[in-house]
Amino acid sequence: MVIGGDGTVLRFLHEIINSTDIPIFHVGTGRVNYLSDVSARELPQVLDKIVKGEYTIEERLTLKAIAVDFECTALNEVLVKGVDPGHLINVTIVENSGEELIRARMDGVIIATPTGSTAYALAAGGGPAVDIRLAVKLIVPPLAPFSRALVPIIHPYEIPIKVLTSEVAHILCDGIVAQRGGAEIRITPGDRRVRFIRTRQYRMYDRLFRRLFIP
Repeated sequence: MVIGGDGTVLRFLHEIINSTDIPIFHVGTGRVNYLSDVSARELPQVLDKIVKGEYTIEERLTLKAIAVDFECTALNEVLVKGVDPGHLINVTIVENSGEELIRARMDGVIIATPTGSTAYALAAGGGPAVDIRLAVKLIVPPLAPFSRALVPIIHPYEIPIKVLTSEVAHILCDGIVAQRGGAEIRITPGDRRVRFIRTRQYRMYDRLFRRLFIP
């Protein structure tokens, strides 16, 4: 059981990332509570249902970022950005086959899961909300791109990509794990899925509507 906001859940996941087969019951006490099953005031009414096993398990996709001597797993997104906020870097994104998806100068790029498409990727103004039932990832270059012709790309989840940068860059998973990486960061499907306990139907679009209109 995790009690807190969505950020609390993300921090918890990064503390137990090698044990993510353990189902998580999120009791929301934050402002958005996008990932939660119930609010704190509803907790007494659902504890008995959980004890009796009256719940379902919902699985969420994750992404893994791999660089030299470093890797991290993200439920929301992997962010690759320049070390100097005032300096653009050259970013190229390619598939293993060699097909090039993006080549441009920018501050950085976000590679998000469907869960993360409504988090930083959406807040940065660069991507659509992706239905959590889809097995895709979202590639968003919204961070001060030099070319306004760049568009978000919805890319097959199972196909790995490589993010190539002209300089050393920061790699962040869910905004929590940070590392200076080299010129190549590989993004692959995560080894595990994050499992949430649901005592009721999770209504993504209702959550999204409330998230967009919470001041």
